[in-house]
Amino acid sequence: MNEITEKQREEMKHALGLNYSDEPTRNYFYTDSNDTAWNDLVKKGLARKRNGWDDESSYFHLTDKGISMVTNTWIE
Repeated sequence: MNEITEKQREEMKHALGLNYSDEPTRNYFYTDSNDTAWNDLVKKGLARKRNGWDDESSYFHLTDKGISMVTNTWIE
């Protein structure tokens, strides 16, 4: 299994809105394009990245694998 830091886990939960709700309400995290933690999640197949409003920012979205990891659900 891919190892992630506690910071990554908390930001993954935030991306899904799980810090406000018991159920996922969204799937995005907007931050610097060069954010080390999120780019690591992309490399691990737990997130994907798309352009933000400027060249310095990006949206990161959890993949099914990333969602499964943070919600403790099993995805085939």
